[in-house]
Amino acid sequence: MEPRAGGGTTRRELIAGALGAAGAAALLAARPGAAWADAPLTDPALLSAALSAEEVAMLAYRRVLALPALTAADRKLLRLLVRQDRQHAALLRRELAAIGQAPPAPPRTYADVDHALSAHGMRGGLATVRARKDAIHLLLEVEALCEGAYYTAVQNLSDAGAMVRAAQALASEAQHTTLLSELIYPEIEEAVPDWYVAGVR
Repeated sequence: MEPRAGGGTTRRELIAGALGAAGAAALLAARPGAAWADAPLTDPALLSAALSAEEVAMLAYRRVLALPALTAADRKLLRLLVRQDRQHAALLRRELAAIGQAPPAPPRTYADVDHALSAHGMRGGLATVRARKDAIHLLLEVEALCEGAYYTAVQNLSDAGAMVRAAQALASEAQHTTLLSELIYPEIEEAVPDWYVAGVR
């Protein structure tokens, strides 16, 4: 995310640099809603898990963006976040192609998203969500899936370049969570991601 005021290093660059230097850890899934923690800790499985999580997030964002309850400012922010998720997904597809691995099947329905969330102990309800606050809470849940996927990936990827890119994506997802939280709690004037982000696994 770019800072609200111009100039200087972005928060995303600072966090991604710290994570890339220190190493981190990821998530798993071969198909939408799979029990990701049971997947093997191989590079193809780890990258596929992260892509599955991003695909779940993108479908959830598309649904929430269609809700009339959102403000113009909400829509502007959500479009920025989902655009970044698309960039992450495109990078993951390229990395999978480079190692000869077909991408996992993306979620097709809202039920696929709910299944992915319920497999990790979260409630879902994408098809029926209407209220603004409930919709943002649901997006926080899918962001936790993405964080967990990248957290597990950073810990277990054997390819150093892929590990650094996963750490950078984890930093970005942590910022998504922070910005979404600010929408729910407008009394908070400024927030930063937690120093330790692991998501759900």
